[in-house]
Amino acid sequence: MKTTLFSKSTIISLFVVILAGCPKESPPEPLTLQSATVTTPPTKTVYIQGEALDLTGLVITGSYNDGSTKQEFVTLTNVSGYNTNVTGDQILTVTVDGKSAIFTVRVDALALVSIAVTAPPIKTVYVQGEDLDLNGLVVTGSYNNGSTQVETVSAAEVSGYDAETEGVHTLTVTIHEKTATFTVRVNAAVLDAIAVSTPPIKTVYFTGEPLDLSGLVVTGSYNDGSTQVETVSDLQVLGYDADIEGPQTLTVRINDKSATFTVTVHAPVLLSIAVSTLPTKTVYVTGEALDLSGLVVIGSYNDGSTQVETPSVAEVSGYDADTEGSQTLTITINETTATFTVKVHTVALTAIAVTAPPTKTIYITGETLDLSGLVITGSYNDGSTQTETLSIAQVSGYHAETEGLQTLTVKINDKPATFTVRVHTAALASIAVTTLPTKTIYVTGEPLDIRGLVVTGSYQDGSTQMETLIRAQICG
Repeated sequence: MKTTLFSKSTIISLFVVILAGCPKESPPEPLTLQSATVTTPPTKTVYIQGEALDLTGLVITGSYNDGSTKQEFVTLTNVSGYNTNVTGDQILTVTVDGKSAIFTVRVDALALVSIAVTAPPIKTVYVQGEDLDLNGLVVTGSYNNGSTQVETVSAAEVSGYDAETEGVHTLTVTIHEKTATFTVRVNAAVLDAIAVSTPPIKTVYFTGEPLDLSGLVVTGSYNDGSTQVETVSDLQVLGYDADIEGPQTLTVRINDKSATFTVTVHAPVLLSIAVSTLPTKTVYVTGEALDLSGLVVIGSYNDGSTQVETPSVAEVSGYDADTEGSQTLTITINETTATFTVKVHTVALTAIAVTAPPTKTIYITGETLDLSGLVITGSYNDGSTQTETLSIAQVSGYHAETEGLQTLTVKINDKPATFTVRVHTAALASIAVTTLPTKTIYVTGEPLDIRGLVVTGSYQDGSTQMETLIRAQICG
């Protein structure tokens, strides 16, 4: 027997030929974006000139060549077309991987809404012939974007000053047709000195109280020998500090003339606190944060006064949101305490029921479902019930183009309840009782029994049909 030997190069050549004969697998097609769509526009679509673009709430959905979709990550660099300095509607383009989608915003002009004199001029008392001096006048403008700014005011924008007429003058500042006023006095003589002829009615304060000038009489003496009672504003009284206890000497300044009077500031001492009104919320579900809304705490002080205290959550101890049962909470203010009780329990929805059907239960084909009047009552595992809040998205089974009786399903937290509506091609014109209920005689206290009752509806198209009734549709 003859043996045939193959060289190494011959074997390698055969292996290459075998491999070359094997079919090649095509590489998978790369995933590419086919289109981009604005699924949800930004929350903010109306701007005032100067405001930066805000993409909060914007959802861009990308569609891919394999049929899939996903929400795309978008930043300001993906958005073009916004010009904060140009008013009117603007079409903005979102570009993702070469694919674009658009949405619209509007830029309104920045406009002055109102002006107010927030500080009068330093000089408000004049001698006849003196020019108006606006130094110290502060006029604040309020704008339609909620911002404010100090406005520049020229003498030409202030009217009503007559240097030759004695008395109190009301001057009007006009900026872009918006107005504000302040007053000045024109005297025929020069003020030489002022004196406090009657101190204010209130000269004793508790810390934190604002200065009250009621009753203060300041008399001005003039170089012609005349005197007059001067008008004094809070801005002309210096030296009051509501946070510093003790006697304080306050200075009244008018046209560089000064006079003084004294007040005393002291801090009352809190003796006790009491809960006069419980919080609105005293029953909690486990995990809920403490809510002090409605809580009224009265503090009693050593001067005989009382006041409503404002405790913060940090001043209330004893609440454990994860522990069921009755809990006694302690309010601590300046080492004085008071208590109140809350209850924590776990509540879960066990069932829902239609306790009142919608006002509208009969539709003409094509009409939109109307849930007005629908009342859904939820029953909870603690025995409580409550009227549930319902959206149209929680109701299924309505087909506006399908005639006949339809059973609609309400679902809240996977708990269902049903009610029925009827869709007609024409509107119901009238109804008539064509067969009385089987039971028409009752003993007092018996519930109504509508079995056997036949009500026939007549429609605008001349058709009639037997209507389905529920107890809630019968009154009287």
